[in-house]
Amino acid sequence: MPRPGILDLTRGSLAFARKHTALWWATLWLFILPSILMTLVLDSWENFREMPSQTPTLYWTIFIGVVLALALLCFLMSWGCGAVFLIAKRQIQNRAGRSRTSFKTLRKESFSFAIPIFLTSLLRLCFIAYLALLFVVPAALYITAVPNCNESSDVLTDNLRCFYPLFLFLPLLLPAIYYTIRTTFYAVAIVTDESAYREALDRSREVTSGKLRAVISWLLGLGALIFLPAFALELFIGMTLDTMPHPMVLNEIIGESLTGIALLIFLLSLVSLYGNLRGTSGDINVLRAPHKKRPASIKKSLKISGSTITAEATGVREIMPPPAGA
Repeated sequence: MPRPGILDLTRGSLAFARKHTALWWATLWLFILPSILMTLVLDSWENFREMPSQTPTLYWTIFIGVVLALALLCFLMSWGCGAVFLIAKRQIQNRAGRSRTSFKTLRKESFSFAIPIFLTSLLRLCFIAYLALLFVVPAALYITAVPNCNESSDVLTDNLRCFYPLFLFLPLLLPAIYYTIRTTFYAVAIVTDESAYREALDRSREVTSGKLRAVISWLLGLGALIFLPAFALELFIGMTLDTMPHPMVLNEIIGESLTGIALLIFLLSLVSLYGNLRGTSGDINVLRAPHKKRPASIKKSLKISGSTITAEATGVREIMPPPAGA
């Protein structure tokens, strides 16, 4: 099966999103707004930590509230992933492309995928953290073994002696990075294959088996083509808004909006990649190329010569009896 190009994936994802208004509503309510609220919660938490005279009871009460708020916002974003994958799955089932779903209906029907996606993401994070201990434990032991790390007045000397040697431990992160890449498609598998939890993670590892180089090139290419322009545009707009009142608020709203749109295009591309990796692009691949007019498989030219009609079809000559009364 031919591998899809990065430009074709991005262009096809954007064209697909334009046809479904419910995707944009899902992006607004389940990606952009939760991201903005998440940033506000984290900023408020940082400001609270800098306040003097905090009691332990108040500190832990606010901390638990922040954790619950972040968990709720992550759940909403998992709901958004389920909505995007569900509408893509329906487009697969209705190949004529005439299926339309309202955001209200999509929101209700995709809720059943929100919990499995959220819990599977937590399970995946636990596995990644467990594998990352191969790096964290030696790095922590090294930092504690180096005495008087910040006593020198020279910052460069402190970094060279204390932190730069940590780069020697970076190869120990490879198992965690490897597992992260292999399980990239777990959320797609939850919706398209109706699997969940460990089964969805195993399904993603199965479809990426022996194709790690292609998966890495696709993910890096999509990330560079989709997210880098969004970040560059956010930076440019942020520099432009510096002269306006409340530039941080406006910059945050515009930045999260651009990131949400980029995330939508990226998720749609993941569905197409998943179908290509499964080797069943006819059933799974949402982003089909435009239909080209196929040449007629058989072109017949009738030649009447005397009492015989000769039909020439793709180099095959067929002698047919003449019609009655010829």
